[in-house]
Amino acid sequence: MPYCPSCGAQHPQGATYCPECGLAVGAGAPVGAPPPPPLPTVGLRDKPRTVDGLATALMVLFGVALLLSLGGAIKTWSLLRVIDGIPESGGGFGDVINVDSALSDSSTFLALSVLVAVALLILLIIFTYRIHQNIDAFGGTNTRLSHGWAIGGWFVPLANFVLPLLCLIDADQGAHLEPGGDTNIRRAKWSRIILVWWLLFSAGYVLNFIGTTTAVSLAPVESQSVEVGIVDNPTDAFGAYSLVLVGQVLLLAAAVAAVKAIHTIWRNQKRQIERLGQVQPEVAPLGHRSLVPGWDPTATSSIGGADRSTIAPPSAWSPPPPPPTGGPTGGQLPPPPGPGTTPSGEQPPPPPPPT
Repeated sequence: MPYCPSCGAQHPQGATYCPECGLAVGAGAPVGAPPPPPLPTVGLRDKPRTVDGLATALMVLFGVALLLSLGGAIKTWSLLRVIDGIPESGGGFGDVINVDSALSDSSTFLALSVLVAVALLILLIIFTYRIHQNIDAFGGTNTRLSHGWAIGGWFVPLANFVLPLLCLIDADQGAHLEPGGDTNIRRAKWSRIILVWWLLFSAGYVLNFIGTTTAVSLAPVESQSVEVGIVDNPTDAFGAYSLVLVGQVLLLAAAVAAVKAIHTIWRNQKRQIERLGQVQPEVAPLGHRSLVPGWDPTATSSIGGADRSTIAPPSAWSPPPPPPTGGPTGGQLPPPPGPGTTPSGEQPPPPPPPT
């Protein structure tokens, strides 16, 4: 809808008069180029969605992931010490037993890690989508990605290393918009801990994946035994599990950064909701209000079946004079004029003769 060049309020298409200040607009506007409409400013456009419960659950799960990464790193370090001693012992059956003992409970750690990862993925998708929707509620514009990518971006291979990050940055920039200020979120600041978390996680995931894949590929085809593959190729196995260890350490650091990042995003969202909730809506100046019966320039809906935006305010109108009171000295008011006389007491002129 177009804006009023005077007060900045929106009015229906085809309106003749602004329903807020009564200025002639559209067909009733004077000839000449009107000034540009005022730019929209930051303010609550809709009820924002809170993420208190989601943020708490995510921080708890990232704490669990931190413990799993720590346990995995300890086990991998123990395995590397066993692999380092294989060349000296000759790579016999005893080394296979030692490697098997170092790899014990690996399946348990893997199962727990998968469960936590799935839970984290589900909650992160919901969390990202909700805070990205809050950009609209805060009045933000010019997002890098639409709301749909806050969900779909997690499932696009390779692109899921970038798209969710952009959605999180968009949402955090929306939470940094100044009330009543510019709505372009790309000019707002954002928390760098989000990028630190994402880079640590991406690097740790990639190194862990490469190291694990390389270690599994060392197993001979006929037995498919990882233990035998490690004993037969101790040098390659040591390099592969060194990558796994570095990846686990990075994932451990990523879990710490994730707790901080989620808490920061959550805090920024709450602060923005509180800040924008304290901004009162603008009220039309007193000079724009009218006492004309049947016409209210500040009305936002139809009154008496008529649209205020198409009714012109009277060009000249003033409230009726107050009723007369006693004179300055408290004297009595003059009597009302008698029948057949004017207010001044004179006889009216006779009517003209019929024609």
